[in-house]
Amino acid sequence: MYVILCMITLDITQTDYQSVKNIIDQNIEDFWNFSCKIIFVTDFYESKIIRDLVGYFLEKNTIFSPWKARFILITDELINNSIEHGSRPWDINHCIIKIKTTKTKLKIWLEVIDSWHGKDSKWSEEMEKIKTKKTEEVQWENTYMGSRGRWLFHITSKLVDNLYFKDASNGWLVVWIEKSFTNKELAELQSESHV
Repeated sequence: MYVILCMITLDITQTDYQSVKNIIDQNIEDFWNFSCKIIFVTDFYESKIIRDLVGYFLEKNTIFSPWKARFILITDELINNSIEHGSRPWDINHCIIKIKTTKTKLKIWLEVIDSWHGKDSKWSEEMEKIKTKKTEEVQWENTYMGSRGRWLFHITSKLVDNLYFKDASNGWLVVWIEKSFTNKELAELQSESHV
């Protein structure tokens, strides 16, 4: 059996969360199987809208704390890094959120694409090397406590199944994560959220 994903593209430039949520509610019928591409200006106000949307999508899939908060943290890290390091002010970046449900699991993808015009832009190969180096460091607490930021690689790598980097055909950097929940894990999450 094949499931057709509902695909929607939203430009959230100069809009508010409620307006975007209304568009989503009018256009997505199946929150268990959809793909949503969000076009946003590299402005931290818009990163909040995206975080709120990720939380909303998870609630629609009956995923609450702690995983809702974890995905919001990951989204915050990926979006903010794309704004701060991979893009210039007022560039256009993309965020793609995809959720697909099969008979045995729910899978979530989150992809952030920066313009690759930022002061610290890197190719995917460079990002993979940094990820490897950071995840191999043994004294994480000392490294973390002595550095600026929240250490994207360590936090994200510990929470998701996969963290990938690739170069888009237009030269932009794509960072994406994958996380799956089996039906059993999903049922446990849903029962824990009602306790």
